[in-house]
Order: sequence, then structure tokens, then C-alpha cells
Amino acid sequence: MKKKIFVAAVAAILSVGLAPVAQADPYDQAVCSVLDEFPNNSGIRGIALALGDEGYTGYQAGQIIGQAVINLCPEYIPLMMRFAERYAPQGGVE
Repeated sequence: MKKKIFVAAVAAILSVGLAPVAQADPYDQAVCSVLDEFPNNSGIRGIALALGDEGYTGYQAGQIIGQAVINLCPEYIPLMMRFAERYAPQGGVE
């Protein structure tokens, strides 16, 4: 139950962030807003799950999250690196 509430909260934040903005990628601001609120692995997983609900694959979600972090909130690059080291499939992308 707690996980569903968390994913719903992340999805709500992402949906607010998906409003048209003057930047290259509409997800950048939303992703960084979620990470500001949840600066941990759970925040990244929540974003990935919400993007999955939008129809993106896990790999595509990772690209969207990584691009947002690099473009707009590079303070989360160490978090992304730790997440990737822990959860990336062994031997690279499948």
C-alpha cells in the first residue's frame, strides 16, 4: 500500500511537471522536482515506474531520467551513478 501511495505521489508531481515549459525536454523539470522531494533510490524508482505507466521501457525511462539530471539538476549525478551501479543489469543493457 505504501508503495502505491509513493508511486501515485511521484506520478502527480510528474504530471504537474509535464505542463508546457520553455526548455528542450518537458520531463527535465518534473524529474528534478521529484528528486528534490525524494533524493534517493526510491525517488528514481518512482520516476521510472511513473514513466513506465506512460508507456516507456525501463531503458527509455533511464535515458529520460539521466538526461534530466545532466541537463537541469547535475547535483543528482552521484545519486544516478550509485543507482546505476546497484541496479544496472550485469553485463550491460539487455
